[in-house]
Amino acid sequence: MKKRVTSLALALAMTLSFSAQGIAAAAEEIASQVDTSKVVIGEVSDATIKTGPTVTLTYDGQALTQGEDFKVVNPSAEIGSVTADIQFIGDYSGTMEDAVSYDIGVGTIDVIYGRGTTTSQIKMSWTDLGCDEYYIYRYSSVTKNYVLYDKTPNAYYYDNNLLQFGGYYYKVKGVVHGEDGKDYYSNTVQRTCVAKSKVPTLKLAKYSSGVKLSWDKNVRAEGYKIYRSENGGAYKLIKKVTGTSWVDKTAVDGNDYSYKVQAYRNVKGTWYYSSGSNVVYTNTYDAILNAADLSKRHYEVKVHDAQGSTTVYDWTYTITAEDKKILDKFAKNFAGMTRNERLQYTLNWINTEVTYDTSYTHVTNSWVESIFTKKYGQCVQYNGAMAAMMAYMGYDVRVIKGWRCNSTGTSRWQHFWTEVDIDGVTYIMESGNIKKYGPWSYYLTPYEYTSGYMKNNTVM
Repeated sequence: MKKRVTSLALALAMTLSFSAQGIAAAAEEIASQVDTSKVVIGEVSDATIKTGPTVTLTYDGQALTQGEDFKVVNPSAEIGSVTADIQFIGDYSGTMEDAVSYDIGVGTIDVIYGRGTTTSQIKMSWTDLGCDEYYIYRYSSVTKNYVLYDKTPNAYYYDNNLLQFGGYYYKVKGVVHGEDGKDYYSNTVQRTCVAKSKVPTLKLAKYSSGVKLSWDKNVRAEGYKIYRSENGGAYKLIKKVTGTSWVDKTAVDGNDYSYKVQAYRNVKGTWYYSSGSNVVYTNTYDAILNAADLSKRHYEVKVHDAQGSTTVYDWTYTITAEDKKILDKFAKNFAGMTRNERLQYTLNWINTEVTYDTSYTHVTNSWVESIFTKKYGQCVQYNGAMAAMMAYMGYDVRVIKGWRCNSTGTSRWQHFWTEVDIDGVTYIMESGNIKKYGPWSYYLTPYEYTSGYMKNNTVM
């Protein structure tokens, strides 16, 4: 609502209080005393409990600036119709009492911003009107209506203990408890929010008539998008499916492929997506691994230090008799598996089953015991245990002590990973740790298809 005062002739009760100047006029400029007969007040907007009105005002035909030349003074700032003074400031001096009238309301919430922050939490925020409280309403599938769900004094709200990828519907309105005992409300705004989805864990099965992919089921996903990169090129969407497996029959033997999967769901006409899964690589794994000479088992794994300008031998991990027992017990899972399936199984098992030992209190001197028995470790244990298993199988494998880094190498942190040489080519085996870093891993991957590794001061 706009109010207008056309002349100061309506303000007969106005008085002027002049600012005393304690410093001599010659020393500094003295603010001009306002002649009220030359003041014209134009439009006066309504206000809220947090924001004052906007007033247009001219003096002797010249427009003055609110905040620089004058300000509106209302000591009460109560909900409802009020009158306020105009106080001149800066180059002007004087006060006009009861000069403007306007209404003070709760204000308007423009929109709710909402997003899933985790698989069990949603955060919402909205315009802060300075209300006493904000009422949160959530749609109930039981009552088929919005019900009062919670109250908060803040202009934001976290809803917890939600279902992953679950869709939730909210309304919010602000409330001011008036001194007259009445409650005054803002407008009501509505928002649909969706908790984050679990990230699919992608696995690569044996290559026969195609590349078979499989992943864990997301009970609230409507489907899955499958992306493929061929020979290191850009990822392209190649298929949408509703199940949890798919065979890529267009893959050509001899080419290198990498795949990732993304879950999706439609809620109230909007599509929501999980983050991309871990990446699995190539349909040529069986051919690569079948070229490896496994005629001789290795009972030690050498660690090479690549943190300096050159790679040097550092120390040797010995596979003990107790380690051999643990490895043999784990290898019982390999019955009927190909070489590729055995390594895939081992890497995925370490990636998903091991807990990152932040305090470094659960591990022992044995990589094998720490990972395959205790199921705790950091990068040197879980990648070292992978190397120990591969050495015990007969692969030409070693552990590298180097760096993980950003794309330019300006930021880096110590890391251990596994290298294996097969038929003159060096591949990375990196199990990662899903409980610490998510489904990140590399399987039989040349350095040119990886990122974030630094050896000998060079980003690989």
